Amino acid sequence: MQITSRLRMQLLVQNGVFVALLIALAALLAYLARDYRIERDITQNARNTLSQPTRDVLAKLAGPIKITAYVTRQDARGDLRKMIRDFFTLYQRSKPDITLAFIDPREEPKLVQAAGIRANGESVIEYNQKSERLTDYNEQSFANALMRLMRSSERLIMALDGHGERRLSGIANHDLGEFGKQIGAKGFKTNSVNLALAQEVPANASLLLIANPQVNLQPVEVQKIKQYLQKGGNLLWLIDPEPLRGLQPIAELLGLTLGPGTVVDPDAARLNASPAVAVAANYGRHPITDNFRLNTIFPFARKIDVNDNGDWRVTRLIEVAPRGWLEMGRLDEKITLIDTVRSYLFDKMMKRLSSLIDPSHIHYIVSNHVEMDHSGSLPLLMKIAKNATIITSPHGQKGLQAHYKKNDWNFKVVKSEETVSLGRKNIKFVLTPLVHWPDNMVSYLEEDRILFSNDAFGQHIASSERFDDEYPLGIIVDEAEKYYANIVLPYSSQVQKAMDAVTPLTIDMIAPSHGIVWRSHAKTIVEEYKKWASNQVDNKCLIIYDTMWKSTEKIADSIQEAFESHGIPVKMANLGHSHISDIIADVLTTRFICVGSPTLNSNMLPTVAGFLTYLKGLSPKNRIGLAFGSYGWGGQAVSHVENALKECGFKMMESIKVQYIPDETQLEEIFNKLKQEITMNECVLNKLPIEAQA
Repeated sequence: MQITSRLRMQLLVQNGVFVALLIALAALLAYLARDYRIERDITQNARNTLSQPTRDVLAKLAGPIKITAYVTRQDARGDLRKMIRDFFTLYQRSKPDITLAFIDPREEPKLVQAAGIRANGESVIEYNQKSERLTDYNEQSFANALMRLMRSSERLIMALDGHGERRLSGIANHDLGEFGKQIGAKGFKTNSVNLALAQEVPANASLLLIANPQVNLQPVEVQKIKQYLQKGGNLLWLIDPEPLRGLQPIAELLGLTLGPGTVVDPDAARLNASPAVAVAANYGRHPITDNFRLNTIFPFARKIDVNDNGDWRVTRLIEVAPRGWLEMGRLDEKITLIDTVRSYLFDKMMKRLSSLIDPSHIHYIVSNHVEMDHSGSLPLLMKIAKNATIITSPHGQKGLQAHYKKNDWNFKVVKSEETVSLGRKNIKFVLTPLVHWPDNMVSYLEEDRILFSNDAFGQHIASSERFDDEYPLGIIVDEAEKYYANIVLPYSSQVQKAMDAVTPLTIDMIAPSHGIVWRSHAKTIVEEYKKWASNQVDNKCLIIYDTMWKSTEKIADSIQEAFESHGIPVKMANLGHSHISDIIADVLTTRFICVGSPTLNSNMLPTVAGFLTYLKGLSPKNRIGLAFGSYGWGGQAVSHVENALKECGFKMMESIKVQYIPDETQLEEIFNKLKQEITMNECVLNKLPIEAQA
């Protein structure tokens, strides 16, 4: 057949018409598809079709649903994002205002932490200011989550309050704050009830929570709980391994028998945990534990038996320690650390602790004193021992919170004479305020008779020897005297009160925060402290001075001769060569304090002025003072020294002031006059130590 130009034109027109009709048909189908959707699920068991109940739930949800999936771009299970997207696409067809967004946990770790995400692939579903979580991507799990979100009325959970219970809104590590957040996100409202004040458990309470009361409930409170349960109320009772605190009638009502002893689980070693931690991996058949596959741990678990009296249906949800046993004795498991170290020594402390224990298992940290050399490592340690409780005094808690701005630490504030059980042993606390800070206290381990004395009985000694019978006793006592004089002296009256409180204790060992441990000479240092605190002084003389051209030094020599003529021991201290902390150690037990300075620019020498400022802060009582010095034309230094000693509360002898260089005649006059004044003051009592009145 020959194709002519006419035939070619006809074919071209026909093809053009066909293409135009095809495009029009496609456009018509697209238009109709906007309003008419016809789908047919040809998969086995129609697995790509939502059930009618699920579609009904979606129809009742008025408003948008926001879904955020926290999932990495790649996963060992494959393209997890595609699987999640395909799953929710089915629901988006029924409810187009379901939105889905992805967040990569590795790229946005702060968002993951804020959302409380615990597994890759977990989704958060938000609707009407409520949220649910989804980890199992099946229709039943998602429909159940939607039904919980759909509830219009919030159910009320009431937590028993007024007995030191763990709080649902608390932020301390012993509280249940995270649990409270989770149940709030599930659509529950939480509140507390004090049954000592309330007439009854509120009738609209869906559940009553009892979370470890610390003091006994009154019988009238227990009766209100019984009435609530007898009316059909629900109870969540969190029982710690402690007394039931007056709740035994509730246990009897429920048919519960709480056996003695603590569950010991040998399998806990696989988790590097204490044997007192019971591990659970087997769960009963119940909606609460369906599809639950995680291990759970229960520290200090106890055995619970149920009396099958027909009134209650019992379902055992958890089986712990299948190879374990009951330890009937008290477990000495509460590892306790007394004080820490300066922050820059934290690593050394942790190395030594780790050679003995796992620091994360520390149960108690005793803070006897807030000062930084005692508590500086506390913030770092609390990051490791996250569940530790800090035992401290009332002022100690305030001081630690003010220092470190940490409100989420768990504190146990103790009163004087209060005892805390550590398991097989007990530790007693004695508050010693203002020795030398308001927060001070000491700790006494009763069974071992060890006094952890804080700063008291300490010395500034750095030695490889640990105990007083390994080091020269004279040096230790001298250093303890120096420590007392420079740090504790201003608080001697408070020390006396503290000694009265500590003396009744039977003490075999004193472990101060600084220096050598007293194990063989504990009685010796206690007697010395009694002497120092009661302000007993010896009939000695201490001459403290500085000099420019030796004139003041010559006066000091004459003063020395006058005292020695009465048989009074004299010690000289030149401030140009002696450290003031060493001089103050001598002040502690010396009756006569003589201070001399030449005049410099109408004032004392700076070394003398600095010493007197330091002396005034330590406030030694009932000393006898003497001011002396030389001068060129002004002579003001001696009067400044005299006034400073008066401000210390000293009884003053007549001052000695010499212009220019004292000659032999003037020095002899100083000797004779001072010798007579010593006699007139009746300060020599047969050359024996004199006890000054406080």
